[in-house]
Amino acid sequence: MKNNATVFSLTVLIYSIMLTSCTKNESISSIPNPVITQMHPTDNSLNKLLDYANSSADNQQQFDYLLQAASMLINQGNELVAEQFLINLPDNMSLPLLNQKHLLLSQIYLHRHKTSKAMQELAKININILSRRELIFFFKISSRAYTQKGDWYNSATSLIKIDGLLSEDIQLYNKQQIFYLLAKMKKFELYTTSIENNNLEFKNWLKIANLYKQYLRNPELLTQKLKQWQYMNKNHPLTNLFTNNIVHNIPGKEINIALFLPLSGNFSKAGKIIREGVMSALFNYQGNKKYYVTVYDTADELSINELYKKASDNKISFIIGPLTKDNVVQMYAVNKAIENIVLNYPDKDNIYSPYIYQFSLNLSQETNLVAYKAYNAGHRRAFIIWQGDKWGEKLKNSFIEAWQKLGGTVVDDLIISKEYPINKNLVHKLGLSDSHNRKNQLQLGLPKIKFYPITRQDIDIIFLATNSNSSRQIVPLLKFNYANKVPVYGTSSVYKGSPKIIRDKDLNQVIFCDMPDILKLSINKNYREWPDQLNSRKRLFNIGYDAFTLMSSINILKNANLVGLNLKSGHAYLANDNRVIRNLEWAKFHNGKPIKYNG
Repeated sequence: MKNNATVFSLTVLIYSIMLTSCTKNESISSIPNPVITQMHPTDNSLNKLLDYANSSADNQQQFDYLLQAASMLINQGNELVAEQFLINLPDNMSLPLLNQKHLLLSQIYLHRHKTSKAMQELAKININILSRRELIFFFKISSRAYTQKGDWYNSATSLIKIDGLLSEDIQLYNKQQIFYLLAKMKKFELYTTSIENNNLEFKNWLKIANLYKQYLRNPELLTQKLKQWQYMNKNHPLTNLFTNNIVHNIPGKEINIALFLPLSGNFSKAGKIIREGVMSALFNYQGNKKYYVTVYDTADELSINELYKKASDNKISFIIGPLTKDNVVQMYAVNKAIENIVLNYPDKDNIYSPYIYQFSLNLSQETNLVAYKAYNAGHRRAFIIWQGDKWGEKLKNSFIEAWQKLGGTVVDDLIISKEYPINKNLVHKLGLSDSHNRKNQLQLGLPKIKFYPITRQDIDIIFLATNSNSSRQIVPLLKFNYANKVPVYGTSSVYKGSPKIIRDKDLNQVIFCDMPDILKLSINKNYREWPDQLNSRKRLFNIGYDAFTLMSSINILKNANLVGLNLKSGHAYLANDNRVIRNLEWAKFHNGKPIKYNG
């Protein structure tokens, strides 16, 4: 007997909730296809799904269509509607369809950061009857749930369980994610867990992560340990991480390196801080090689070509620097033999040398991370507020490029500068002028009515391409203008880099990325009010420190790149164009203080 009463009541429920709710459109990544997929791919409208369910002669097929309708509601951004819809579905479905229901609900709760409820739904799923695709999705959802809890081990092991089920190209990314999660564990946690774990495959994942953590300051010994591991575990899935024979890149016990940095002129302050970072890393180096450092002032009268020739004559084996974009471009033109980490990105495209690696505080990398983070959280329609100068425009354009590549849409943008008063323009951009006009029309001929302005509903994320001073002005205005429920994202530029609770209360709820070493300042229980100058100094110091670590470990990074290196400035990988890509940590302002954000 058909369950048409159920279909009818659920149809009424869908439309009644959609009419009465004022939810923003937050679509999230799709779940696996339902078990029964007899419809033509183009027949994907909600009405058709409900019609198919209503006309179906089989209860289970009817439930399948209803689950597809719920999935469509989620992908259209009507999560609250989908949740009510799923909750009201009867439980006399087949076990595979019940699994689908719990997967859908867990996805909704996970996206809304109701981690415990998401895990409760996952616990109801019988994984023994899941298809391969459903099993992959189940453990990916589990991994994200554990990540939200800060449980890095179980988050990583969830991904380990599906590694063998993935295609080769996705496997590479999955392995990278596993090690990124394991790198977040403390040394003693990795060590004890690897000893206690009885699963040999898991034990080896943990062991190799522990090697990286334990011997980061001694790349020669790390190389030796990795080679031993590789020899002893020839059949382990990780063996193919090492693309070539792992050998140290610079031969000899005594090595001359050069720093090409500006020690005079406009960039001298930055150059000297980076030099300090390099020397600190050298002091903490625990390997068996001796490094001798020569510093060349790039602000001197000598050209990069002349400095390079001088370094070559002095038997320099590795160069760190230069710092400015122009000098970096010149280095590409002259460097034909010496391995080199440059500390900026050239503006020219398609510039490459097998000897040169790019490592920088470039914000375009951060906009890519922000775009991916927001998109993965289900947001699709961005509103950008940007600073009216070349820096702000570049940051805005970088985000737009990354966002649109992912499939996101830029709904609107707002420039802020002396010529463009932010408050008046923000009211207009958020659609509050229209809301006030509607109120005035309704007010005609009526007693005074209560009025609550409504911001436009086609925005589900706000991106700030602004510095910290501007951001602290913008966020309170967003709240004042009723946009406080829209998530606000930014790069490290929104944060000065040092905890100042009174000042940064205006940034509450802003989500941003930054160096792990910077965020440690704010999560330290005994933190103090650091001076502002620590901000730029600490970030530049970390770049210098990590440049030395990269230099001494570059061949390991080239040959076992999926594992990466856990640095002060982030977890580093080497891209195909020899750019060092950094995965950063995430934080969210709460009561004026950045708190780690695992969402």
